[in-house]
Amino acid sequence: MARKMTRDERARVPSYPERRPVLDVAQAACRPVPEQMYPPDAMRGPERRAWVAAAKALCRACPLQSPCQAEALRNREPYGVWGGLDEDDREAIFGQREQVAS
Repeated sequence: MARKMTRDERARVPSYPERRPVLDVAQAACRPVPEQMYPPDAMRGPERRAWVAAAKALCRACPLQSPCQAEALRNREPYGVWGGLDEDDREAIFGQREQVAS
């Protein structure tokens, strides 16, 4: 007999039929410059903070900010700026959700 899925595993399985809206990435503000959304790994300190701030500003002007952010949280995107959230922002949200769930 197959084991039961945990609540966390069930949350990752998309419902059927999939009801998520398809993102029209052609409208994304970052499409012409996707490399701007991923600061180099070696970049640190004020230079990295400025890079991330510029990427977040691009997100604020994007018509896809909300769905992009939701998709990044749903997929637990580990890198880059998505929907105005960087890695630290998303980790903070994940930590809050885990505290509430326990």
